Amino acid sequence: MRTRPAIAFAVILTALGSACIGVNPNSSYMRPASANWDGDPVPRDMGRVVFVRSPASAGAFPIFDEGGQFLGESTSGTRFTAIVRPGQHYFIVWGKGHTESLLANLAAGRTYWVVVSPRPGLWAATRGSQLVKEIPSYRANTRLMLPDQAAGQAYLDSMKDEVAKAVRDGIATYSAYPDEDKADATLHPSDDESRW
Repeated sequence: MRTRPAIAFAVILTALGSACIGVNPNSSYMRPASANWDGDPVPRDMGRVVFVRSPASAGAFPIFDEGGQFLGESTSGTRFTAIVRPGQHYFIVWGKGHTESLLANLAAGRTYWVVVSPRPGLWAATRGSQLVKEIPSYRANTRLMLPDQAAGQAYLDSMKDEVAKAVRDGIATYSAYPDEDKADATLHPSDDESRW
């Protein structure tokens, strides 16, 4: 039986720490899935992004797109899946006093991985064998969560002005990266798991 390893795009957050907006280690916006499986087929006209977070990190980070659409909340030892339309997106990670973004160019019918990991320093990407080796461990050692879209979106909508500013700040942060750092914070259509 052939197994297909997954490619992961590791996003290293600046030190957002536990002082994040919406910090809630037991997120009100996520609930455990009844099964720990995220391998269902991707809808042919959509893309799938799996956001995964190591158990060795603290805090909760709301993640939304450039339109302020709630995707989920990244908490320690969890992963969640967002089904998004193909094309270009900014994924915004929001922390108190600091916002970052990842530029993603997604293809329909494909799955992409983003590893959310709070650490000091600029966001960076790790593609290839090192992260491919870690995906089975992430699947085994993280719990699949389901976003409560209504509650998460209501939370963001209650802070519409702050969310709009977070989107602007996240995109500006991405735009200000030097070219080599910008390359590390960009997800390309070919970075999907089928490549590996």
